[in-house]
Amino acid sequence: MKRSLVVFVALGLLAGLIGCGGSDNPLNIKEQDADRAWLIQDFLDDDSYSVDKEAAECYVDTVAEAANMSYSEIRASAENESADLSEISPEFFAAAMGSFAVCGIELELNWGGGDDSEADDSLANEGELVEKSEAERSTVTVLALGESFQSNFWNWEGLVMSINDIEIAYSGSGEYESAYFKVQVRAENPTSESIYLNDISVHCAEEGKFDLEGSWYATGTYDMYDDLPAGSFHEGELHLTLPEGACNEYWVVIDDGESEYGGAGYIAWIAPEVPAS
Repeated sequence: MKRSLVVFVALGLLAGLIGCGGSDNPLNIKEQDADRAWLIQDFLDDDSYSVDKEAAECYVDTVAEAANMSYSEIRASAENESADLSEISPEFFAAAMGSFAVCGIELELNWGGGDDSEADDSLANEGELVEKSEAERSTVTVLALGESFQSNFWNWEGLVMSINDIEIAYSGSGEYESAYFKVQVRAENPTSESIYLNDISVHCAEEGKFDLEGSWYATGTYDMYDDLPAGSFHEGELHLTLPEGACNEYWVVIDDGESEYGGAGYIAWIAPEVPAS
């Protein structure tokens, strides 16, 4: 298996799809039996999911129809290890993520490579998680748009970051529409060494929900996680998805690392209010 659909979803995309693909399809995608069968088997072989064939068929059909792509196009993307992820549309990401809920599939990504029991042991219980999120919330420093900060964390020491604008945007349409933020970011490296750009994400700012965190679209013009050469700057637009679950207030957050290593905790900018869907 090359690059399966889970790779696209693991990059962090969010959508709300309702209803599982209909029988009428202008692309005649169900006639592409070989590519459809390959995608279904590829999905069944992926250990990130626990699904039966019916759920896998539902997922593959729903993604193809919602993204308005043929099975052969999706298979080509899945098999192409050198594909530029920045060229993948928000509509495809939205379809890939939203189709999990449509088909009743629970995503179980295991980033650390260990088994589920190890993850369960490390998480303790729900009460402790809530307590942890409150502790994280207390370390947040809220800045105004255009205001910058300079990191002292060992991995980003000297890096100057600012969020200059946050705008609500939407991907998809109709029942497939989902909100995300277009964030104008600027990073400066005044040091004499290259610095690895840090993580930016959307968090729910409500009490007890700070651990809810969104992801990002591989679109826009800001290259998060790239190396920033000495004496240079990088600025552009970053597309951030919203966390799953109900939330009335969002912050765009940079994790500056733990204080014991020189970090300032969470640096946050208040995001615009998202209208109820």
